[in-house]
Amino acid sequence: DWTILRPNWFMDNFHPGWMGAMVKAGTLALPAGDARVSFIAAEDIGEAAAVALTEEGHLERAYTLTGPESLSWEEVAAHFACRPHFRMKLEDVFDCIQFRGFRQE
Repeated sequence: DWTILRPNWFMDNFHPGWMGAMVKAGTLALPAGDARVSFIAAEDIGEAAAVALTEEGHLERAYTLTGPESLSWEEVAAHFACRPHFRMKLEDVFDCIQFRGFRQE
């Protein structure tokens, strides 16, 4: 028996241990391009898992878990920039990655 939960990008990735350093520095440096992401909180994933494990009708099903809206990375940077006396910019590092030998497919 199986049930698959496929969460999108975790909002919790912005905690101090990972992306928090970028947020604190005021620059989100990502190979994001014009991608949009619907962030989801780990707490919401846990709630979905609890339902899938305790309620009928979820065997042999797969669920894509997302947040309430799809945001551009510019919108994410603007969200952090709303803090008083704080500036946030987005740095798209895709060209840097491409320069190092990776190619877009």
